[in-house]
Amino acid sequence: MKWDLIFLSAITVVGGFSILSSAGDLSRIREINREKATLSELDKIAQERFKKGCLLLSSGKYPNFSFPLVEEGKRVGVKNQSLPNGTIVCDVQGGTATIREGKMNNLASTSDRSLVGRTIKKFRGGSYSQPQLQ
Repeated sequence: MKWDLIFLSAITVVGGFSILSSAGDLSRIREINREKATLSELDKIAQERFKKGCLLLSSGKYPNFSFPLVEEGKRVGVKNQSLPNGTIVCDVQGGTATIREGKMNNLASTSDRSLVGRTIKKFRGGSYSQPQLQ
């Protein structure tokens, strides 16, 4: 930590701009790095859910249906029946969730568009079997 403070004071002013001004900035950088690691872990979780198979959320009836996004605590089911605990649902933006007591929780998302696209193609024309927001 002592070396961190020496380093910070040595680079505080470069070209008239303050890069890092205190140990608080170093703390913020560490926090950002932890957030990046968490996002990376959530991305891996979501990718695994897409690969194992998830149910794509839909709303409405053909041909006028849409694809809502996963949302913490939102109820979801098929034909007014709750999905079983542990069911994995996903959305067209790469979001995933597990079902517990009929509601979405444990959200994770991925930015792997090709993986999401392959999942969407599996459900084209089959909206009757997809889970609906209730």
